[in-house]
Amino acid sequence: MFFELSPDVCCVMAFDGTIQATNSAWLPVLGYGPNDVNQKPFAELVHDEDRPRVEGELVRHQRSAFAARLRGKDGSYRVLRWWSTATENQRIYAIGRPEPLSLASSQRLLSLGQIALGVVHDLKNVLVHPLGLQLQRIERALEGQASDKAQDAIHSMREVLNDGVEAIDRMLKFTQPTREDARARVDVENIVWRATEIARAYARSVSPNRDIELAYEQGRAKRIDCDAFELLAALVNVMFNAIDAVHDHGNKVTVRTGQAAKRVWMEIIDDGPGMTSEIRDRIFEPFFTTKTDGIGLGLAMVKSCIESHHGTITVDSTVGGGTKFRIELPLP
Repeated sequence: MFFELSPDVCCVMAFDGTIQATNSAWLPVLGYGPNDVNQKPFAELVHDEDRPRVEGELVRHQRSAFAARLRGKDGSYRVLRWWSTATENQRIYAIGRPEPLSLASSQRLLSLGQIALGVVHDLKNVLVHPLGLQLQRIERALEGQASDKAQDAIHSMREVLNDGVEAIDRMLKFTQPTREDARARVDVENIVWRATEIARAYARSVSPNRDIELAYEQGRAKRIDCDAFELLAALVNVMFNAIDAVHDHGNKVTVRTGQAAKRVWMEIIDDGPGMTSEIRDRIFEPFFTTKTDGIGLGLAMVKSCIESHHGTITVDSTVGGGTKFRIELPLP
């Protein structure tokens, strides 16, 4: 489903390189409609000089990254940087991102704030884990006849469900580009607090027998213009990664906020095992992951979201020294 939602050129291929499905981004970027290239060899669209190298990448049947010139429907070539990965069900998933200078006019590139590749990922993070915990709280509250706790749990569950509905609405409305003037002025502290509560639920669900501390050092109200749901999903994603990092090594995740030089900043710090420089340099790359059950879309989506809000995200990590993600967003 994330293929159709992505602002980038995406396709599904069989192991022989035949295109099985494409998303709507092919039309504004390369001029091809929904069925123009389906069932055609991907290599036929690649420039003759790039074709041998691309074919070699695709037959490796593993994660790879490469740049290639693709022929548009009008006969001209456009340079796209591709990331591909193969799955056990004998499919190759590929994402092509136009080089900025060659396709700066593409309106799809202005849609980076969309949930894009991460809709399914967001539904899992923002809906499934928290909803499961809130249902457990309701059950326990009813058993103990603690009506106040039951009411709090129901209220929290409704908020989580609202976030899930928001994600579904975005999926249905993706045909309309994201408009910056549709963003609202909100308090960052409220979004960070909500993300922290969701992350606490996740920590309890993945480590029921371990006490993972999630500390939120709440600051004063800081109002910015943003898409509240997109920022919430991005923060939840980073916090989930931090919790995963301390699952076996470490036990604390700290969330901080602050304000300086017309910027709001948020930091998510864990005392986990940290990363090597090689992993740190690729952490935001689509399809790159160190998790055995991951597909490497989460942090790529986070980076797209933050950059669409004219912000930055950086990571500071060393082996044995934990990891710190820092997000900065402009004040209005």
